[in-house]
Amino acid sequence: MRSLTEEDFKVSVNISYTALKQINFLERVMSIVNESNVNPNFIKIEITEDEIIDNIESTVKILNKLRKLGFNIALDDFGVGYSFFNYIKTLPLDTLKIDRSLLISVENDKKTFAIIKTLINLAHTLGLDVVCEGVEMKNQFELLKNIEYDKIQGYYISKPLNLNDFYKLILNINNIETCFKEVAVTNLI
Repeated sequence: MRSLTEEDFKVSVNISYTALKQINFLERVMSIVNESNVNPNFIKIEITEDEIIDNIESTVKILNKLRKLGFNIALDDFGVGYSFFNYIKTLPLDTLKIDRSLLISVENDKKTFAIIKTLINLAHTLGLDVVCEGVEMKNQFELLKNIEYDKIQGYYISKPLNLNDFYKLILNINNIETCFKEVAVTNLI
């Protein structure tokens, strides 16, 4: 296993649509990033598909501005809404996060497994990275090894961490046997 570097990590920040549509949202985010001396390329902004139904046009404008500033954009909980294909076609995305609800029955249901594989292939065809969310058990992890996802997220890898615990994890990263690249960090913004 190669050693992990700073470039291997992105901090994911969940942003609600309420926060996203605030007039000073972009200025506030850039102020936090500048004060923290953090490169926006290391930050992944996550939005959920069920929150953007109200006004997709304004969401696209804001997300395009964030991407121009260097942020990565992820669509979280993908697959639980009704018009998700329109979102992956319209939104300026870097990552698609497949919702954990699809993983619940994946080991006993060949159709669900086929759906997940198809969604991953579609995302890759569109040039998107894929994160499988909600991997909580070893058997789910083992089953997903047969699918070409890019990352996994869930309690099997790590529970969400506060900033101090995240720093501890990074300092001890060479002691971790399971190689992973993405950890959800809570309470940053």
